[in-house]
Amino acid sequence: MKSNKWPSGTQCFYCGSTIEIQTDHRVPRIYNGYGELPACRRCNQSKHASTPAEWLDRISQSSRRQDRYRWRIIRKWNYRRRNWFAQLVHKREV
Repeated sequence: MKSNKWPSGTQCFYCGSTIEIQTDHRVPRIYNGYGELPACRRCNQSKHASTPAEWLDRISQSSRRQDRYRWRIIRKWNYRRRNWFAQLVHKREV
C-alpha cells in the first residue's frame, strides 16, 4: 500500500471521495512520474500506469460496469471545476 501523506478529509483529485486517499502521480512513474496528487484507492488503481488523458479515454469508452460508474462520478465531480482535469473531462463529452 502506498504511504499516506495527505491529511484527514482530503478529497480525491479525480472524483472527490474522501475514503482511502493515496498518493497518485499525475504522470506515471514509468514516464519519470511527477506531480503528486491525492487520489482515492479506486481511482488510483483504475488509472494504473496511464496518464489522465489515457485513463479518461479508456473509462469513457469502456463497457465495464465499474468503469462506467467511475466515469459518471468523475463527470459529476468535475462539472464546475476550473482546472486542467475538468477541461479533459468535458472534452471527452463533446
